[in-house]
Amino acid sequence: MSSKRDLLTLVCERFNCPPEAFEQTMLQRSVSPMIWPLVRLIIRFRRDVYAFDLELIEDLKKATSFAEVSQIMASYCSLPRQRQIFKLLLNARVSKRRLKNVARQLFSATPA
Repeated sequence: MSSKRDLLTLVCERFNCPPEAFEQTMLQRSVSPMIWPLVRLIIRFRRDVYAFDLELIEDLKKATSFAEVSQIMASYCSLPRQRQIFKLLLNARVSKRRLKNVARQLFSATPA
């Protein structure tokens, strides 16, 4: 029987967080550390600004391999998304590259 662990499990183990904190943990690791307080504030008052990014993070939870993460992220790149100009101006955007790097590190550290 295969015991592949999903990204949710790997993130919670690695960053010592409860499953309820997965979204925040991944979001925090996908933005610039200097801008994280601003992002938290925006999400608190205007969660809709990050709805697309939060939906992506939610869909990544059950991925059981880096290839699956890449596939999910590719499907999001092909979807049209609403641009929030102030996210770009403030550099308060979610970095897909950072999300992929977290997943790559966690899945590469997992024994096959």
